[in-house]
Amino acid sequence: MNYEKLVLYENLILNFMLIFCVLFIVYTILTITKKTNISKFGKIIIWFILFLGCFGFIVKSIISTIVT
Repeated sequence: MNYEKLVLYENLILNFMLIFCVLFIVYTILTITKKTNISKFGKIIIWFILFLGCFGFIVKSIISTIVT
């Protein structure tokens, strides 16, 4: 196996694991907000913060792709 294939596999696995982590966080937040009595405003704040975190990862990956 040459170096280029190893780097490709590493990037693919990293991307899939990041997607899995984000989906797990979404699932956790869904179950917590359904089981507790959080107001609608609190739910909006929680989802907005989660969106900002995901948006930061997306922007970072786009910028690192453009730079390299």
